[in-house]
Amino acid sequence: MLVCLTEAVNNAIIHGNKSDKRKQVHLEIFCGDKKVTCSVRDEGNGFDFNHIPDPTSPENIENTGGRGIFLMKHLADMVIFSNEGSNVEIQFKL
Repeated sequence: MLVCLTEAVNNAIIHGNKSDKRKQVHLEIFCGDKKVTCSVRDEGNGFDFNHIPDPTSPENIENTGGRGIFLMKHLADMVIFSNEGSNVEIQFKL
């Protein structure tokens, strides 16, 4: 969970809010009987979450960034982008 949340918040700060200190990142965590849902929302314009480069492909393997969403999708049970990509919901089954 910590890796996923760290990646989501870092993405929101750096990519979503463009490191603008005037913009906020909103984090909500909901705990239920069978899952934990974390929602991270930035104040940016979003991004095209349907076309994310594969960090494991040969042309990207040596890049120093670009692995955050890949990690979230592989470590969480579900990752859902909304609001044109400025909101991500990460779910973990208990």
